[in-house]
Amino acid sequence: MYKAILLDLNSTLSENWRSVGVGRHTSEDKIRNIERYRAWLADWLRGVDCKVYIFTVRPVRTQEATLETISKRLSWTPDGAYFNDTAFTGNDADKVKSILLDRLMDQTGLKPEDLYAFESNSQTRAMYNRRGVQCRRIGEPSHLPPVAWFRKGAMKAD
Repeated sequence: MYKAILLDLNSTLSENWRSVGVGRHTSEDKIRNIERYRAWLADWLRGVDCKVYIFTVRPVRTQEATLETISKRLSWTPDGAYFNDTAFTGNDADKVKSILLDRLMDQTGLKPEDLYAFESNSQTRAMYNRRGVQCRRIGEPSHLPPVAWFRKGAMKAD
């Protein structure tokens, strides 16, 4: 069983992330007023028996607006969220998320084999693979792995 899911925000959970701006141009007003999220993904996440952490290159200054809007729109909240407080921009998503991954593992004691990432960025997926974290791109419900992989007593993916 996997103990935690690392959930990409832009392009995985958010349906229209480009509409709210990118990087330093991300607008908290647009997050609150127009950002939409994939309800089918939140429904799937409710069925797992593990922690879910949002991992995003979105600036840390947008964390409060983002998490409030996710909770309001989906009636769901992640167990934790890691926003970009590094010197890197979204153009270096793999570097940002590598730092966030180290931070999560230091704070929780989780190991790469305990984690499964839903990630849209190919360079970040390659980084996760190099570091021993299973991952996949999720763009529609048919891309989701079996929920049984994330329930107590379940076997991990081969």
